[in-house]
Amino acid sequence: MIINTAQQDKYRCPRCGLTDRVVKASVSEKVSTPQRTRDGAPLMYESPWGCFSVGFIIFSVAAFLFVNIVDTAIHSTTGLRDFLVTFGLIIIVILIAIHHFQKAEKSRVEVARNNAELEARNEAGRKRYQHEVEIYQQLYYCERDDVVFKLGRPETCAPASQVNSLYEFL
Repeated sequence: MIINTAQQDKYRCPRCGLTDRVVKASVSEKVSTPQRTRDGAPLMYESPWGCFSVGFIIFSVAAFLFVNIVDTAIHSTTGLRDFLVTFGLIIIVILIAIHHFQKAEKSRVEVARNNAELEARNEAGRKRYQHEVEIYQQLYYCERDDVVFKLGRPETCAPASQVNSLYEFL
């Protein structure tokens, strides 16, 4: 069997210059495969309208209706005091509602911003992993010298333990 010299030179190790112990990097157990980064989970929006807030607003509305109904039914002479209590409850309810609406909007914006940043990081991680897999597919390993290299590029010759540096280099 005649071996083509050009084919034999193609798989030559840049360090030792021999071809007999050169294999594809994916075949060797000594060359680590690219590691996929874990995607982060998106944040979920949580409403500020808790049980206490809603309960207080319902209580305030009920108190307002009760005071107005009782005041109308009895024609109380303490109308000013009842009016001030009712007016105070209405002001408190309005302030709570304004606070919660502002908090809800701020929370929605923050969750959207965090999720956009997370998606950008996840996309960058996926692209980096795909790039590393493409490079890994092109690497060869010399069992004699324990080095990894890309064919035709002797400057890429690196120890197998430092294969991750090739991913950044190439």
